Amino acid sequence: MLIFFPIPLLRKIPIELSSELGKLTLKYRLAGLVFLLATFFFIPFSLIYFNQDELRTLNVTYEAQQGGEKTYYRIIARTNVRTQNGEWERYNGDNTESNQEPDLIFPVAVKNNTLFAGKDMYRFTKPGFCWDGEDATGTYEACIDSIMPTMTVGNIRFDSVYVCRIQYRTTAGPASLHRVYLSAPFKIMLRREILSPDKQLTATEHVIRFSQQ
Repeated sequence: MLIFFPIPLLRKIPIELSSELGKLTLKYRLAGLVFLLATFFFIPFSLIYFNQDELRTLNVTYEAQQGGEKTYYRIIARTNVRTQNGEWERYNGDNTESNQEPDLIFPVAVKNNTLFAGKDMYRFTKPGFCWDGEDATGTYEACIDSIMPTMTVGNIRFDSVYVCRIQYRTTAGPASLHRVYLSAPFKIMLRREILSPDKQLTATEHVIRFSQQ
């Protein structure tokens, strides 16, 4: 209605098309059935079929800093849009050559608002929710501290950022505290801060470049 009705000249187009279709259907009874099947079945289901395995590819470069020394690494995240399964490839350094072999490949899945990336697990839920887990660093308790409407990292603005606090446990006493900033729309880490038991910042990682396909 908004396309054809406001402009008098365009109003004739759907009328003439329907008139011609009516004449064709009177001449060939099968034409009406073919029109209905194509419009309401074949075309919609074809669009669904060809887009069900669409891949979203994210290319993210991180800068890591510890003790005044800076290092870089890249993550190429490929995710099936429909199933939310995929894999992440990690490349050490800031090399963007297409023939570079990944240093690490690990599976990724998103289920029930939970991101599983290798041995890491992050939940996208309400602030105050906590859960226990274990990764290469050790056992920990993780909690969602807050949800930020926007966050700018590496001159790039991201919406809906979850702040996750991860407290590791040790038998000897307090362990390091990690604070992770996660993008809910893209399901990637934007920034990680590592604090010592006395709450001193010891290391950081953050996005410096981001692109998607």
